[in-house]
Amino acid sequence: MVRHNYGRGYWTFPGGGVHKGEDEIAAAIREIDEELGMKLIKVELLGVYQSNFEYKRDTVSVFKTVVEDAAVIKDDAEIAEVSWFRMNELPQFLSPRVQTMIDFVYEKNK
Repeated sequence: MVRHNYGRGYWTFPGGGVHKGEDEIAAAIREIDEELGMKLIKVELLGVYQSNFEYKRDTVSVFKTVVEDAAVIKDDAEIAEVSWFRMNELPQFLSPRVQTMIDFVYEKNK
């Protein structure tokens, strides 16, 4: 999970925008590489939902993936803090969107 240098400082999952002409999976791979220096393999789309968080209208795609290496090289300009957490030990001060994203994981694994 990450805490950005901007916004309210919530813990959330890394992500970002989709460039024109780019598909969602390519965007996820690019964003994780840019923000965390990590290479993703076996990226799977779990679901999509509409968010109005912080008065913005976003389409959020939720993915499950495998990382090539768990080492992180964070983008200090954008990311304040990054950490791995067990699902039953998530940090306090979570983004309200985190539970929605986690629900996609549990739905997919039913």
